[in-house]
Amino acid sequence: MELITMEELIGQLDANLKVDNLQINHQTIEFWIHSKNSESPCPKCHQYSQKIHGHYIHTIQDLPIQGKTVYLHINVKRFQCTNPQCSVKTFGEYFKFSEPKAQKTKRLVDTIVDLSLDKSSLTAVYDFHQIGIKVKKSSLCNYQKKNSSN
Repeated sequence: MELITMEELIGQLDANLKVDNLQINHQTIEFWIHSKNSESPCPKCHQYSQKIHGHYIHTIQDLPIQGKTVYLHINVKRFQCTNPQCSVKTFGEYFKFSEPKAQKTKRLVDTIVDLSLDKSSLTAVYDFHQIGIKVKKSSLCNYQKKNSSN
């Protein structure tokens, strides 16, 4: 069996992520992470910017580890678009493992949908809570609707 570090575990989401802190308690595992990228493309004009406007913390849930709920607290850089013709003034870093403003990683949403298809939403929510996945019935139904339209 191969042992991996927490840094390598987080690196599986995105190789440019760095773990700043880790906290484990009886119900949760929480990672404080940031991107090592010094630039990011504007979502509108796609021009890369290195001009940092600020930072904010975005918290998302990932797949559980040993029945513990996993949270990623990402220190997101906010960049200023340097293209004078672009209507976007500032924008946050984009991470491929989650949708913008999402509260869960894409792989967690996919797991939720896959494991809930043959259950009632109430049963699925109860089962998810038992294995460390925090999801509400309304969110579960929204994920399933979005999945069925794809």
